[in-house]
Amino acid sequence: MVFLLDLGMKRITHSDLIEFENLFNSFNSIPRWIKEKHKRFKILDNFLSEFYSFNIGETKSSIHKGRTHTFTIFKVPEKRTGKLFKYRECWVLSRKRSLGGGGWGKFWDEIYPLDFTPTEKLNTRLIKDYPNYYIDNFNL
Repeated sequence: MVFLLDLGMKRITHSDLIEFENLFNSFNSIPRWIKEKHKRFKILDNFLSEFYSFNIGETKSSIHKGRTHTFTIFKVPEKRTGKLFKYRECWVLSRKRSLGGGGWGKFWDEIYPLDFTPTEKLNTRLIKDYPNYYIDNFNL
């Protein structure tokens, strides 16, 4: 994807995905939204801000169906339109976000293009390690 390089932004590599998991686990290990959980969430967000991403508003066909902090990996279908059009046949990480502070009705997906081709083994491990947060869309 030449246009990503032109913007000076990078895509998520396999080692970046492992770092994402470490930061996600650190944030998610705290059950309630206390000061430390907010701090760890900010660290996760800061890490992800290093990578090229774009947002897609939630629609009826949204992958996450309103479940905040879920994530998935999928190959963008060949016939996809809209913002994902440029990424047809490319692998992406999608993370569900919501507007906090009383605005829980606003959801969107953050899309991060991947710089590697995920394997079925990786998908199986993510399903096992994140049963409540990873949504299996590997063979979408």
